[in-house]
Amino acid sequence: MKSLKFRYIYDFAFDLVDFACEREFKFKRSVKMAEGVFLDFDERNMPFALELIGASKILGVHRKHLNNPNFTVHVEITRNLIKTEINLKYSINQRKFDISVENEIPNDYLMSSIEIIITN
Repeated sequence: MKSLKFRYIYDFAFDLVDFACEREFKFKRSVKMAEGVFLDFDERNMPFALELIGASKILGVHRKHLNNPNFTVHVEITRNLIKTEINLKYSINQRKFDISVENEIPNDYLMSSIEIIITN
């Protein structure tokens, strides 16, 4: 399993979440995982960013809960599949919420097998 440093950015105005690798990369392609969910790959076919456009709708939460959540993102690529799982945890008035969103598509892009965990 690869360990890379990622940053989390939430753009409230555009309701956009971006999990992006902090290392240098050269963009190659974006793969649509689901409506509004895109996984970006570099020229070595390594995932370096996951974007959620319309994040509050995708995650089923109010925008204000996306400013500083606890999260885990799991990206797994096998010979046959590309999978993403986003886990988001936040609290309101001492009540805890745990949201999970999974997406899976065929690996029609000949991406190499890899597993990456992103946390904050």
